Amino acid sequence: MVRDEMTSREYQVGDAITVPWGLDLVQGTVVGAYGEGLGLRVLVEVDLGDGSTEVLPFPPRALEIAQQPEGQSPPGAWVQASRYEESLSRVLSKILHAHVPEWLGGVEVNARLGEAREIDFLAQLPDRLLLVEAKHYRDVQRPLNTSTLDQVEAYLRGLRRNSPPAVALVVTNAKVPLSVIERAEKYREASVPMWVAGWREWDTPVELEMALAEALRFPVSG
Repeated sequence: MVRDEMTSREYQVGDAITVPWGLDLVQGTVVGAYGEGLGLRVLVEVDLGDGSTEVLPFPPRALEIAQQPEGQSPPGAWVQASRYEESLSRVLSKILHAHVPEWLGGVEVNARLGEAREIDFLAQLPDRLLLVEAKHYRDVQRPLNTSTLDQVEAYLRGLRRNSPPAVALVVTNAKVPLSVIERAEKYREASVPMWVAGWREWDTPVELEMALAEALRFPVSG
């Protein structure tokens, strides 16, 4: 059994699974794995269609995206989304370690929040939890919807009953309309600590770092 500790997903050797192949999706069979954490790779045997097969390594997040219905995940969407999230994970870790030098932890990917909820990134900091939801769009002109903030707000309220204090951040490569910024401000005024930031892989993460710094300064009680 292959277990991805960061997503709590189990990959059973011999399981049939959909995998990305170029800009298409094909069927393969899980045959093993190697590495751990962000370096974990699931080995999948793929039929090349000419009677031969090849064993290919895939990051778990690419497999997760490939399992989504085609209507929600157009061909090739996994490529950009997976790269974006991997890059964002590294940037988040770098910024957090710079602002919280005493923190020796790491950024957890696809963290479970209860039985039915999952957040893209979670960092257990010395005095708080940081929840980060990433929204990647192929069309960067597509505006981020306020419903994403409402979803994260529900996560925060659910955590308050039985977890350490938590703050949240929504990061997107798309446009951040004024309505979304105002919704986040209203949540903070209501003592729901949430921020939103735009970031693209080729950008210097100035806006992202400013939002994270505010989230880390927000007063919380244990």
